[in-house]
Amino acid sequence: MPPRIVAMSETIARHLSIHGRVQGVWYRESMRREAETYGISGWVRNRANGTVEAYVEGHPDAVEALVAWCHEGPQLAQVSRVEILPVETDPLSIEIDPATLQPDASLRTLGFLVLPSE
Repeated sequence: MPPRIVAMSETIARHLSIHGRVQGVWYRESMRREAETYGISGWVRNRANGTVEAYVEGHPDAVEALVAWCHEGPQLAQVSRVEILPVETDPLSIEIDPATLQPDASLRTLGFLVLPSE
């Protein structure tokens, strides 16, 4: 069976704020790996306030599966809550330096990024 092609109308995005013991426990790299297994684009970073922030974009089933994973996180994490906000565009799109990207680059072509801490 050929792979299913996802139409743009089937793509959703979520902006996440993950609270609890989520820094220093390999959360970002674990999330990147999990996102790649689902074919999700986006980014994840540590925030100065101790949370982990992420933007995820992909097929609705895949995004919801990753959001469910975020409530548990990696083995050493202790997630107390996950704030989930629907979004239409990447909240960091104006912060990512376009000079570092190829002219046709987008999150879809870059995959899932672990960004430097805030």
